Amino acid sequence: MTVRQKKPDPPPSSKSPDVQFGNVDLISDFEQSDVKVKITCFLDADVLKALRIAAKEDGMKYQPYLNKMLREVVLREKSMISKRMDALEKMVHDLKNKSSND
Repeated sequence: MTVRQKKPDPPPSSKSPDVQFGNVDLISDFEQSDVKVKITCFLDADVLKALRIAAKEDGMKYQPYLNKMLREVVLREKSMISKRMDALEKMVHDLKNKSSND
């Protein structure tokens, strides 16, 4: 695996992960994109073709476009999980209030 840094690493953070997505910890500063990691992966030929076409239509090369799409999916998932957690916490709060009033 090859790692390319555009900027020096920020000081270590004592923050704990907000959300777990598969084996990846999503932390609040996930949007930071100063480190690129070179990977190898296999894609279906039709998916790669569609990705290249969509990237070209968007005026981008396919690799940055793929990164953009992956970022949107991961952040959307993080947002959905946060909303579900908020809803569950509200339900628990409401149930506690209801039981204390009975």
